[in-house]
Amino acid sequence: MSIEWAMADTLTSILKKLLNQPTAPFHEYHVRAQIEQLLLDVPHVELSTDAFGNLLATYRKGKRKSSPVWVLGAHMDHPAWVKSPGKNGDWEFLGGVPKSIVDLPENIALRRENGEIAPWGFPVTIEEGKVGAAACDDLIGCAVIIATIKELARLGLDATVHAAFTRAEEVGFLGAWHLGKHWPFGKEAAFLSVETSRPVNGAEMGDGPSFVWATAFRCLTMT
Repeated sequence: MSIEWAMADTLTSILKKLLNQPTAPFHEYHVRAQIEQLLLDVPHVELSTDAFGNLLATYRKGKRKSSPVWVLGAHMDHPAWVKSPGKNGDWEFLGGVPKSIVDLPENIALRRENGEIAPWGFPVTIEEGKVGAAACDDLIGCAVIIATIKELARLGLDATVHAAFTRAEEVGFLGAWHLGKHWPFGKEAAFLSVETSRPVNGAEMGDGPSFVWATAFRCLTMT
């Protein structure tokens, strides 16, 4: 089995586990717990959280360091309804979706309550190389990073690679802002955002997670 096929098989398994986790800005605990579970027993991986609740991971084996030292980043939240303590527990929508769209009856009917959050109720589908889910942005990015770290460990490569799974991106990049202000990775580190969004600035449909994943992995292993 080639590296690409082995990685694809791992990615599919991770996607199934991660995309079924409900999430919302400031309510990323289900996703964070699943990421921690997926990385818990991976050799040479250290996990921690910063003061804002961003989940940080480091794969470190041997003394070899790439130049620069890479920090792979993706956010754990997605626009969703949350119960607002200041509004008698009423539902409030957080994220960059216009209110005129959120308030449409057919869209409100898609709300799936899960404790204090209510994400969109789209089913998770993975077939014929296409992924469909409510929170592709950016749980697919999180899955790509997890799969990359697992592959580094499977191959036993000497490398130091960091990852940052950030919070509250959908309401102003708050987790990323905190990470940048309290940067823990050193001046030599370079941040690589693993993003899953609509095509802009020359990005094309079809050059998606598999393309980004393979490119990021080769970058990490060849520098």
